[in-house]
Amino acid sequence: MRIQKEYDLGPDPLKTKELDTGNWNLNSTVSISVAHGLVLADIRECEAWIRNDVATELFPIDHSDGLVNPDGKIKVDATDVVLTKRVGGLFSGVDWDSVAYNRGWIQLRYR
Repeated sequence: MRIQKEYDLGPDPLKTKELDTGNWNLNSTVSISVAHGLVLADIRECEAWIRNDVATELFPIDHSDGLVNPDGKIKVDATDVVLTKRVGGLFSGVDWDSVAYNRGWIQLRYR
């Protein structure tokens, strides 16, 4: 966990939890699971950001150019956030195969 902060949205503010994705070779591994440590019923939103190997570009995992299906998706279950990339999409190729650093971040907003 990196950051936890509250958003004052009335009587029940939402908190944010940020998780590292860790190393992820998007060229050879289609999906990863990251434990979130929260109660599923309390989670209101989830987003994930992925960066390329040289950290010059940052994309949401569900990026789409509008012409094809999204390049990835997010699923949250009782214990994990599961990120899955679309085979043959943006996150395929040599710009996405390094495992030398944290690939990106997941942000969860919860009560």
